[in-house]
Amino acid sequence: VPRRRTALAVVLALLAMLLGGLAYGSAPLRAADSLGWLAIAPAGLVALPLGRLGGQGRLLPPLGALLAAGALLLGQLIEHLRRIHADGPAPHGLLHDTVATWRADLRPLDAAFYAIALIGGFLLTRRTATRS
Repeated sequence: VPRRRTALAVVLALLAMLLGGLAYGSAPLRAADSLGWLAIAPAGLVALPLGRLGGQGRLLPPLGALLAAGALLLGQLIEHLRRIHADGPAPHGLLHDTVATWRADLRPLDAAFYAIALIGGFLLTRRTATRS
């Protein structure tokens, strides 16, 4: 019977969320419009440690969904932070302006990207879970 390492799985999934968001947000700015369809990539990064190390815990697939959506959100915020930083000094503060431009730039298609991340994170975590 495989031993479950849930705590290690959650820590590695959090790390994968940060790395996935950083990679998503660090893509070239000119590719930002076509980048949304890569929302499944952070979901896969998060799901792998959760499923393989965490086993078939009932809370792991919803956690995988939330972490995948968190990686997408972090990536979008990093992308807007890079745009603001490239434009020059922020008049209201870097964090405030980043969140304000992110909110102003939200489109209906972003809801589809978040749905892809949520569903992908859930399903991929459940599918990669080791059978006990």
